[in-house]
Amino acid sequence: MDRRSLIKVLPLSLISLLSGCSGHPLPPPRGTVIGRTVVGQREGRSVRIGSVNQSPRSASDSPETTGAPIGFVLNDSTYEDVSEAYDDVECYVSIRHEGYDGLRNAPEAGDVIHYATDRALFNATQFGDFVVIMTGLDNSLTGFQRIVRSGRVVRKTEQASDTDAAVASEYPGGIVLAHDFESGASRKRYPATRNVYSNVERGQTSTFGLQRESTPSGTHYLYLDALDPSHSWALL
Repeated sequence: MDRRSLIKVLPLSLISLLSGCSGHPLPPPRGTVIGRTVVGQREGRSVRIGSVNQSPRSASDSPETTGAPIGFVLNDSTYEDVSEAYDDVECYVSIRHEGYDGLRNAPEAGDVIHYATDRALFNATQFGDFVVIMTGLDNSLTGFQRIVRSGRVVRKTEQASDTDAAVASEYPGGIVLAHDFESGASRKRYPATRNVYSNVERGQTSTFGLQRESTPSGTHYLYLDALDPSHSWALL
């Protein structure tokens, strides 16, 4: 009996065990980012420093912003400033879940969970992204299996990066995207795999799969690795 046939007749507890041991974990949480919030702790009080959240008065994805531009990231200089002003700084990403396609049934479709996460992961995702995530035992966001983001191609460049030779050497070029979840003046340049770079044209609006990587020096970056990626996650 082959592995696929064996799994069909095993109880769920054994399927879980086999899945974990074989490198095929159960489907991870997935959904849409509908909020990004930075909170400062000072003298036992929580202060919202900046946030982008879906309006509670609307079912649309139109965001409400508080103390921050729509596409904001917590860069080094800003982080140093707020760290001096507060005893602690915490980052949260709010995700509206789509449920699971398989053996797990929680969180249910439509559930919104506010995940604490580190600054690098907070900066990696934006309002409106579809994400497949990894979580810790304390229900924190610990990583991404997949980030899916739409954008309009503004420009294609022959260099993947202006500042990091290690990044530039890995990719044939860079693509500048304008995103509909960001303000009109906000654009972002990404390194791109050869397949993505060769198959998009200026002015084209597409859905891209993003992956997160780190340079040898420890600098985190996102690169475009797929066009029109599926939102699904297969067990086998």
